[in-house]
Amino acid sequence: MTISVFQQRYSDGAVDDFSAAISTKKYSVALAAGTAKSVDVPLDDNGCMGLSISDIKKCLVLIKPQAGKNVWWCVNDTVVTASGLTDFTETSSELITETTGRYVKGGDTLSFKTDDSGGAAVNVCFYSLPNA
Repeated sequence: MTISVFQQRYSDGAVDDFSAAISTKKYSVALAAGTAKSVDVPLDDNGCMGLSISDIKKCLVLIKPQAGKNVWWCVNDTVVTASGLTDFTETSSELITETTGRYVKGGDTLSFKTDDSGGAAVNVCFYSLPNA
């Protein structure tokens, strides 16, 4: 198992989910096989998650796909899966199978899709990252 800078390993070997503060901007969806769904990174008059636009460079999104499911995602593009591909093909989409963190900007659109026959649940949590 890869441990990222956001995860916490305990003395008993347990690892918790990124050791991040509780997000106030959380979204979930149940994806049907072959159907894409999108969510916009929060951006309102106050900026991303309550901080002013001048204080925000990026947001961190934690994407949590349902255990054992394959979920593809992309930013500001049409999400595509590798279904049917037999050669490497350039793509804007990325396969995720476990909790993944990525930097995004307020106003970006994140799109998700699965080809798993039973569908897949996905949860996204956003965290503001003030300028350093």
